[in-house]
Amino acid sequence: MMLILKNSIATLFVVAFFYAIELEPKTLLNGQVTILLPKDWRPMSESLIKIKYPGARPPQYVYSDISGGISLAITATDSRATPQQLEQYKSVLKAQLEQAYPDATWEGDGIKMVNGKKLGYFKLMTDAADTRIYNQMFFTDMKGKLLLMSFNCVENKLKPWRPVADSIMNSLVVRE
Repeated sequence: MMLILKNSIATLFVVAFFYAIELEPKTLLNGQVTILLPKDWRPMSESLIKIKYPGARPPQYVYSDISGGISLAITATDSRATPQQLEQYKSVLKAQLEQAYPDATWEGDGIKMVNGKKLGYFKLMTDAADTRIYNQMFFTDMKGKLLLMSFNCVENKLKPWRPVADSIMNSLVVRE
């Protein structure tokens, strides 16, 4: 990774197998959240969101590459959350994921500090209709509520994107 300062804005390049994926800061949720996203990602279309997230409550924000095969979904929930409750949320969410995806391949989970905030995360591969999907989900508290984010990537594009998922997760800044 290389950090380059350009016009006082930090831009992160993640060099991934012969090409660089440029990340830039994106501020969301009325300025409460800043996270690095790939520079060429755009908000996912409403029609693709309905296909990818068919439930009644789609994420508030979804950014993706042009194919829609690599994305980050962001949801500020109404569920109460404090830093002290994140371990409990981790247990409950993991149990729900294990029930929803019994054949998932788990790559890790934990709680860590990111930019001064306690953050829980899961890394797992799940089956889709015609491929496997890498899911890197992370969550924290924001103004007493639970903030959920999920990076998803189709398996055949995963190799260069795995370090990018970590860079995105580790860039999260929450302003209270």
